[in-house]
Amino acid sequence: MKIRWRYGIAFPLVLAVSLGALAAWLGRISEVQVEEVVLNPNEPQYSMKGINGKRFDQEGRLKENLSAVDAVQYPNSADVHLDKPHLSFYRDGSLLYEVGSDKAAYNIQNKKVVFEQNVVLNKAADAKRLAGIVKTERLNVDTEAQYAHTDSPVTFQYGQSGGQANGMTYDHKTGLLNFPSKVKATIYDTKICKTLALVAVFAASPAFALQSDSKQPIQIEADQGSLDQNNQSTTFSGNVIIKQGTLNIRAGSVTVSRNDKSEQLMKATGSPVKFSQELDGGKGVVNGQANTVTYSSAANLVTLTGNAKVQRGGDVAEGAVITYNTKTEVYTINGSAKSGVKSAAKSGRVSVVIQPSSTQKNK
Repeated sequence: MKIRWRYGIAFPLVLAVSLGALAAWLGRISEVQVEEVVLNPNEPQYSMKGINGKRFDQEGRLKENLSAVDAVQYPNSADVHLDKPHLSFYRDGSLLYEVGSDKAAYNIQNKKVVFEQNVVLNKAADAKRLAGIVKTERLNVDTEAQYAHTDSPVTFQYGQSGGQANGMTYDHKTGLLNFPSKVKATIYDTKICKTLALVAVFAASPAFALQSDSKQPIQIEADQGSLDQNNQSTTFSGNVIIKQGTLNIRAGSVTVSRNDKSEQLMKATGSPVKFSQELDGGKGVVNGQANTVTYSSAANLVTLTGNAKVQRGGDVAEGAVITYNTKTEVYTINGSAKSGVKSAAKSGRVSVVIQPSSTQKNK
């Protein structure tokens, strides 16, 4: 009985001591010595091969697709560096535009991408906009705002037209493509060509204008240029020089717009706007100037406003406002008193000098 009693007391004591010893042993072997290692900032922390990431909108439609041959991320950096990246943007499942290059860095926090080396931006054509291509060596893209910009030289193509500039910004939401410096463009657009030709030849019958000019592309140089795709307008500003064959126009600013009916409106401003064009058959040159020159295809009117003057050989017309109806071929010259515009001509008067036909033939 005593033995059983002793064992009855001893067993829980032994068990408690044993469990205590086991707990202490487990505590000792579970103590892990953690040593913090500083990673080399010049060596990748993560490296991936052949990535292809996609983002979808709330309706489950593809919004963005980013692919690359290789991707690496360095310690303490939010940038993922990509080799041969290709980024595509979609809206309602349809492709908007895509960008590719040799190298790129994608920031996973602000979702901005910097493309470098052989950057090509392609914009798909849609119901209102022609296809466009921009090439440069560096391009910053905000994937959330759908905004791209660069300060590097760019070459661009829009439909059949194209050119070059220093720097570019493109806002896809507003459809505004802007070239901030040293713009040179070649435009192949028969409607714009016709518009510019009418500005120069309105002082003479269109039959006398050099017919080959209307078939030539338009060469444009300016300090700045912009293309508003949503409003279908193009603006060049700052020392604008426009050439089309023998046609020359110099202005401070030129804007050409088109409405949904394909009706065009051109407006040129300057101090003053100057233009000239050779006539067919060696019949001389038409020269003209005005503070503002406009052309409306809807009204069939070319209008020179402010110190307007047109000269063809010895024939000279001066007034505050000179208009030419391209349909009826009727000219109207108004003096400053009626138009309310200051003119070099005497107040309320116009000046017209028409040389005899014999004199014109000798010129």
